[in-house]
Amino acid sequence: MSEFVIRRATEADTDGIAQTRAASIRGVCAKDYSPEQIESWAGELPAESHLEFMGKSHYLVAEDDDQLLGFGVADLEGAEILALYVHPEALGRGVGRSLLQAMEGASRDAGRDALQLLSTLTAVGFYERMGYARGEDTSHTLRSGIEMACVRMRKVLG
Repeated sequence: MSEFVIRRATEADTDGIAQTRAASIRGVCAKDYSPEQIESWAGELPAESHLEFMGKSHYLVAEDDDQLLGFGVADLEGAEILALYVHPEALGRGVGRSLLQAMEGASRDAGRDALQLLSTLTAVGFYERMGYARGEDTSHTLRSGIEMACVRMRKVLG
C-alpha cells in the first residue's frame, strides 16, 4: 500500500475535488439514501464552486502520486467540519481518518476546544470510532429542495 500526503487544497484541485465528491456520494452513500437524493446531492456543487469556499474555509486534500484520494473542509472560525469525502477506491487506507485528524489539529491550533458536524447516515459509525458523540437525528435540505436524513455529532478536542 502506497503512502499518501495531506496538504492544503489549491485552485488546481477543484476538478479532482468535484469528481471525488461525486464518486464518494454515488459509491459510498447509495445504501443509505434514495437514487433521487444521491443524484441531487452528487450534482449540486460544480468544480468552480469549490474555489469560492476555499477562500472561506480550511480545505485539505489527500493525494497519492497526483491522484486525489479524498478531501476535507473545516470552518475553523465556526468550529465545524463541513465536509469529508473519500473516493471509493481509497476506502480502508486511512484517508478519512488522516484528513479528519488534520482538520482537528488545525481547529486546535485555531483555539477551538470542540468540533461539530452534520454526519450522513453512512458516516455515523466512522465518526463514532473517531470519538464523536452522536446527537440529534435531523435532516439537511439540498439545494434542489430534497431533504436527506443526517445526524448532529460533536467531539471535545483533547
